[in-house]
Amino acid sequence: MYVKLTTQEKLKDLRVARKLTLKELEAEVGITSSTLGEYENNDYKDISSHSLEVLSRFYGVSVDYLLGITENDVEANTPLEELHLSDDAVAVLKSGRINTRLLSEIITHPSFRRMMTDSEIYVDRIAAGRINDMNSMLEAVRQTLIMDKGADPDDIYMQTIKAALLSEDDFFGTAISKDLMEILASIREAHLTDSTTADTTGTDMIRSALEQADKFEGSPEQKKVAFFLSQLGIKYEILTTDELVTLMGILRKSKFMAAPGSRRGKGGRKKK
Repeated sequence: MYVKLTTQEKLKDLRVARKLTLKELEAEVGITSSTLGEYENNDYKDISSHSLEVLSRFYGVSVDYLLGITENDVEANTPLEELHLSDDAVAVLKSGRINTRLLSEIITHPSFRRMMTDSEIYVDRIAAGRINDMNSMLEAVRQTLIMDKGADPDDIYMQTIKAALLSEDDFFGTAISKDLMEILASIREAHLTDSTTADTTGTDMIRSALEQADKFEGSPEQKKVAFFLSQLGIKYEILTTDELVTLMGILRKSKFMAAPGSRRGKGGRKKK
């Protein structure tokens, strides 16, 4: 799901993003183009601390980012007051109890701003007055029709007006939930093929093995053995008789090999 770039890859990506040749970069930072080329070579590891400092300052990133200590390609030590994070919020982010990578993707999603706007409107009760005014107007119309026109309060028309009364909680609860699900669905879709995303490969393999075992011609015990072997990538047919006898002896010690109803009593069949 997350590919960690090497220092060499980061240096090359930063240069390419600025559409600079090695010669042009040399003119900007005072490091020879041949040395800069070596810095971008994955086989080259000896990058001086002076060069790292010069390049980090030029690209506007931290040395920690170039060295892989952090994956944030921004200046280090951004003042927390600029982020308006409380001490409690910082503690939560540093606790390791939440997936901060996922949180970062949610925050940077294009629809996140809309979700925050809807949340702000609800929390600050920005629309509360207008919703109350609209509800009051509808209720006044309903009461007028009932009192002055003798309308039946339970008929479909009066109930329709009543149903039109808007609940602020319901309206914004639906809006915010829709915003969040759109964000999560988009992120989920983007990571369907990632190695750290759960997939159905394991389930499909087990299902296939079960189907093959079910088609296997033999006793229930032999079918279980065939299923076990398939999980190890071993074909039942290639085992010698001695190997099969040994394996059966081992597997019979498993509680999963016991066939229900195979015994008539605790002592099994009596000898004659």
